[in-house]
Amino acid sequence: MENREYQKVLEYLLSLFETGGIQIGEKLPTERKLAESLSVGRNSAREALKMLENMGVIESRQGSGNFFAGNLNKSISLMLEWMLRFHQTNWTEICAFRKNMDKAICRAILEENKQDKAAVSLQKVLENWSVQDIEKQIEADRTFHRVLLASTENRLWINLFSPVMELYRKWVDAVLHRVNEADRSQIFESHKAIVAALRAGDEAALEFAINRHYELVESTMAISNSNKIRPKAVLFDMDGTILNTLEDLRDSTNAVLQQFGYPTHTLEEIRTYVGNGIRKLVQRALPIHHSLEEEEKVYDAFCTYYGAHSAEKTKAYEGILPLLSSLRAEGIYTAVVSNKADFAVQPLAERYFPGLFDIAIGERAGYEKKPAPDLLLLACEKLGVEKEDILYVGDSLVDLAAARNTGVRHILVTYGYEKEEVLRQAGAEALADSPKQLQEMILGNM
Repeated sequence: MENREYQKVLEYLLSLFETGGIQIGEKLPTERKLAESLSVGRNSAREALKMLENMGVIESRQGSGNFFAGNLNKSISLMLEWMLRFHQTNWTEICAFRKNMDKAICRAILEENKQDKAAVSLQKVLENWSVQDIEKQIEADRTFHRVLLASTENRLWINLFSPVMELYRKWVDAVLHRVNEADRSQIFESHKAIVAALRAGDEAALEFAINRHYELVESTMAISNSNKIRPKAVLFDMDGTILNTLEDLRDSTNAVLQQFGYPTHTLEEIRTYVGNGIRKLVQRALPIHHSLEEEEKVYDAFCTYYGAHSAEKTKAYEGILPLLSSLRAEGIYTAVVSNKADFAVQPLAERYFPGLFDIAIGERAGYEKKPAPDLLLLACEKLGVEKEDILYVGDSLVDLAAARNTGVRHILVTYGYEKEEVLRQAGAEALADSPKQLQEMILGNM
């Protein structure tokens, strides 16, 4: 009976969509009204609405209700993501399909004699490519392929191919952030070659240009090794990587300095003092000429004060919680490895990220702090993974040196305490400007 009831709701709503009773963007009857008007249970109405939402037919807006979205290719996107997750396909196959898809699109444009209109539209997109602005370059690359597909004016192709395009984009966007300007310029030139061949109506030149474009992308992504690169564990620095602790560190430092009659420091000054542990922070905050006895007293006072005030203004960076949840959903171990004293690391990890880290490691007796490899190797031992299978994420030159000294892959974030240009000049392998991009780089097989 219940099964028939939810089907009754589905058929009713689909009839409204088909006849124009509800247009795209318009609000649906509430769950309660559907149940009452169709004489079905509310659970049946809820089940039908959830099914349509998962298919992309409707969109649920919190506090506003359900709306007809007509985004039918959402179900294709979900199917592709599940196929990747269960190893029914891989990035190599998706890239090959994507390349052949572009070739088919271009052939269709030529067959329909739409190349002139397409070339004009694509040329306008390339005019937005800016050598000074990476984000504009990425947006231009994204728009280029969308416009190319839209130029077919074939709704079936657009609905079928768009999900593949968007899945592939998660991967490509991360790559374009990481490569240098010379590589991005080569990719830009390959776009121009596609437009030129399209304008000339030369199918052979089009195929050559498309092959060249994907050769550049594939070589940059090292696609042949992509399925071997995904880490078994991701280790995170704490301060400046997953937590913005700077204000509490400043306030604690200044409170203790005032207690002993020493000058205080600005937020920017404290930013330059952190990264090497509490002892080094205290040493840097004190006047140059201070005694070891004074340092010890201030250090002890700081540990006591900060232990009680470490979570007053501290907050997780936006996007870190979803990133950690996604990694764990993929079966990837997560850990904190910090130079911060262990007495502070443990409660902060538990307070801000309950259940999201397998282990948390702070400064402890018997182990050298980063940039020595000790703490990272300890994390590997505790997690039961080889160092070749981990990825380390940090925000500083100390983190970069620690990754190199340990011999592990790394990504440095540019939203933390160190300046991006400093990290670039130091030769960081990969940079991420947000937790969202970090997620794309890790789960997009880097």
